Amino acid sequence: MEDREVAYRIANLILWFDGSVFLDNPIPRVEVVLVSPEDGKHWIAYHYGRKITEHYDVFVPGLANYLQKQLEGEGRTPHLAMMEAQVAYSEVPWFTENELLVAIAAHEVRHRVQRLKRRQITLLTPKNTEPAFMGWALHDLGHRGQEFDAKVIGFLAAKEWKLGHTSLEEMAQVIRIQLKGLR
Repeated sequence: MEDREVAYRIANLILWFDGSVFLDNPIPRVEVVLVSPEDGKHWIAYHYGRKITEHYDVFVPGLANYLQKQLEGEGRTPHLAMMEAQVAYSEVPWFTENELLVAIAAHEVRHRVQRLKRRQITLLTPKNTEPAFMGWALHDLGHRGQEFDAKVIGFLAAKEWKLGHTSLEEMAQVIRIQLKGLR
């Protein structure tokens, strides 16, 4: 993986997913930023505000190394093969590179859904998410609102991708998911 190559792959997935969720109002481009993120940990982000144009950022320098650590080293990201089988944490399969990129892109687009469709969705929380998933999710995702919700959506998108459900509409359904869609 090279930084620029993976940055463009993520940017394209974000555009693809955003366009499938927001048919009437897609974000037309993703900013590929040629500096590292200031905090050293938010490599992909969704931004909006009164004085800025709504957009996504993908920070390039060091991105491939960051993702490689997610795939193989400390902080490995388990795949959501998912605690439906209630396997031990140590036995959980890990994301492939493509699944990790799908999870990241879906996560960021879900943040836009949270903002623009907040009256039409209910955030996924430890209290309202499938119980079989919760033991692992609390261990790895924490308990906090929008981030918890976006991470669960990212994992669900990667799971669907792994199962071959890769069409625009299938990905949009996952990203827009309602609580009843989890059961």
